[in-house]
Amino acid sequence: MVGSMALFGHKRSPAPPPAPEPEPTLPAAPEPGPLGLRTVDDQRDYLLSMVEPLMPFGMRLLDAWGLSLCEDLTAEGDLPAVPEAECDGYAVIATDLEEPSATSATKLAIRSDVHKVGAAVPVLAGQPLPEGADAVLPLTDGTADSGVLLVRRAVRSGEHVRAVGADAADGEVLVESGRRLDARIIGLLAGAGFDKVFCRPRPRVVVLAVGESRPGVGVVELDAAQRRDAASHMIAAAAKADGAQVWREVIPGDDPAAVAETVSDQLIRADLLVACGGMAGGPEGLMGQALAGLGPVEFTDVAMAPGGQQGFGLIGQDQIPLLMLPSAPTAAYAAYQVFGRAMVRKLMGARHVVPELISCILDAPVTSQDGVFELVPGRLRREAEALHVRPLSGAGGLDVLTDADVLIAVPGDVTGLAAGRVAHCWRAAD
Repeated sequence: MVGSMALFGHKRSPAPPPAPEPEPTLPAAPEPGPLGLRTVDDQRDYLLSMVEPLMPFGMRLLDAWGLSLCEDLTAEGDLPAVPEAECDGYAVIATDLEEPSATSATKLAIRSDVHKVGAAVPVLAGQPLPEGADAVLPLTDGTADSGVLLVRRAVRSGEHVRAVGADAADGEVLVESGRRLDARIIGLLAGAGFDKVFCRPRPRVVVLAVGESRPGVGVVELDAAQRRDAASHMIAAAAKADGAQVWREVIPGDDPAAVAETVSDQLIRADLLVACGGMAGGPEGLMGQALAGLGPVEFTDVAMAPGGQQGFGLIGQDQIPLLMLPSAPTAAYAAYQVFGRAMVRKLMGARHVVPELISCILDAPVTSQDGVFELVPGRLRREAEALHVRPLSGAGGLDVLTDADVLIAVPGDVTGLAAGRVAHCWRAAD
């Protein structure tokens, strides 16, 4: 009994407190390049490593325009399933029109069927051929007169007829996974009987127009013209052109708490945040102060011009990526073209994340700083079979950027490109 009392009276040791959750951090950053700056390729790969494609779901066919397909779609039966008219005209039997005469037309009776020899049935493009017909005579090749069709040329069997399986045979892959759905593909799928497809949704991108602030320096009062913001409007429009669903929010003033509140409020509807401005001063500047405590953030310089000043963070519990761009419009646009566009395309599950470069012949030389990747606005023209590009001067102005239809990519390992050389260009985002 004594032993039993001792057992029930034993005091348990208090449970140890739970270990604190480790603070989230960004992955290890790439090593600097020759100039002590990150290379463009390293920075882009680093940013893309922290972005995952969005989860796909089923959606109506028209809503999927511009999105990436996430499954192979195969034909459920031959397409078309029966012979169809390729154009508006008359369904006929080819043997009725084997021997035309230049002087006397062959006469066919316009009927509702072609069971009888010497008949012609009006058909529209895409309409199944009446039973017995094996060719279509275009409207312009015959003359209708009082229920009789006059024809003065020969017709071959199968002429202007879309044969069974012409588009696809039963079980054939119509569209491969990863293909971006354009109007023609949507037409093909609709014709094959599909009304829904499995796609990744449009990325939700929130573009933030942020004021500039440096440590110890107040915000300068600006007049109405100076306050007009070009960068955030341009980046929002570019993201829309890339297929994103976009909102633009303005954060006036230089209060870090106001910036932090706006960023936090936007997390619920964002797959990607893009901030224009507020990076001056790095961690001690406006964005650096505002984002402290919201998630891991870094500021760095990339060996590119314009747009070399960079910032990135993973914000909130869901670690929403935040790309920070300069406030200068041309620098913001260049940085979006190289980094932001690739991030949007990866979210969409695009087959090629980095937009394809086109080859052009330089009409004038381009100079650049050794070790720095440069983007130079240019204007395309076609001469014979070759594309030529003319570099535009005054690259810092919006007027020049507006006139450009490409950005000439000058590699960092050269100090320029001579006239007549082949240059690689990105088409400017719409």
